[in-house]
Amino acid sequence: MTKLNQIKSFKDWQEAFDEVKRAVDEYHNKFREELEKMKKIDETKQYKFNEIIRMLEDSELPKGTILTSELYPNSYPLIVEEALYCDTLFNKSGDSPELSSRLIRNSWTIKLPKEDKYYLKAPESFGSGYLNRNVITNNYTIFTKSETKLCKTKFTQSEIDAMPFDTSFFKKIKVEDE
Repeated sequence: MTKLNQIKSFKDWQEAFDEVKRAVDEYHNKFREELEKMKKIDETKQYKFNEIIRMLEDSELPKGTILTSELYPNSYPLIVEEALYCDTLFNKSGDSPELSSRLIRNSWTIKLPKEDKYYLKAPESFGSGYLNRNVITNNYTIFTKSETKLCKTKFTQSEIDAMPFDTSFFKKIKVEDE
């Protein structure tokens, strides 16, 4: 491949572009494989307390996750928070819950915290469009900010961090609740 500062013709530019595109596609394929391996948390499922503890130990529950008991949904929520070197559970008073048979025996529902979403606006030199990701091919383009079933334009911070390219030149615009 020619060095970017040595591109003198359209053919050199096309070769450089194709090589970058191959690298991005390879990264996307690896990323998709990793996502498939990850276990999704089903917010409609009832979990046993030992499953909650395993997820807590494996750092699968993000800070701010709320756990509610099926028998006491309004009076006994637990919240995942950071404590010293690990995540732990607290009740709504901010205390660690007392370990009791009621705590262990009940089934629990997990409510994950809502992540903020952002548009990524391209600089003027790119035509002032927004970053779009095709949900089928996972290819990125610059276009409008209108999201469709096939085109994603709103991204969480974790999705932005996982993008296979430097996103620092995009302007991050918070999506207002719709």
